[in-house]
Amino acid sequence: MKLKTKITIGFAIAMALGYAYAVKTAKAATYVQPLQCAATGIALNNPTTSATVTCPTPPPPSGSCVQGSTGDVAGYTANCAGTYKLHSGGGDITKGPSQYTYSFVFGDSWPGDTFGATRIFLVNKKQFISIPFTPKPGHTVSFNVNGTYTGYPVTFSVSTSPGLFNNGAAGNGVICAKTNNPALKVTSNGNTTSNCVLSQNIQYWFNVIPAKYGTDGWYTGCDTSQCQFGVTLYSVN
Repeated sequence: MKLKTKITIGFAIAMALGYAYAVKTAKAATYVQPLQCAATGIALNNPTTSATVTCPTPPPPSGSCVQGSTGDVAGYTANCAGTYKLHSGGGDITKGPSQYTYSFVFGDSWPGDTFGATRIFLVNKKQFISIPFTPKPGHTVSFNVNGTYTGYPVTFSVSTSPGLFNNGAAGNGVICAKTNNPALKVTSNGNTTSNCVLSQNIQYWFNVIPAKYGTDGWYTGCDTSQCQFGVTLYSVN
């Protein structure tokens, strides 16, 4: 009796055997699934009726930060998710862990919420954070470093791709950048006093790296394995 072959794994796999099997695609791994007869549903124990299949890793969602990816600063990689402390009203509240989205970090989609509060991050010495955002509706905000929780120079940038700092200056995908004790005024309503004038409905990235660019290149004043910095969000208009 000739049996039909049916293979379900998100893509067709041609097999010479006339049996059916199914594997649920989830993540990159190797699965061994016994085959069974399509006509009877009886599993076949013969080793030759099993197949080993490597399922592909699904691509990250559009606009997502990819953990461990690189930007334009050599030796630094992205930290895309974790916790942070929200300092407001004299107390600290730990948030997360979660993906570092604008809503998670700043309380809501653009322009955010809990203005005047400080977000305190702890990252590895050779990591940066990149937070995607789409500046709509029109508004102006200011991202300011909080020196109470930041004991060394850091660099802020807003860019069109994650992890771009362009040696602390505008250009090459960086809309604006500041270092030392940075304060970036970012607008989507045409505020001409802002450092960053952005277009609505376009995704940008707010990046922070615990380092600064100098005459000898990038260097960090953080002398421990993990580096803390604080970012305060202000509403301007």
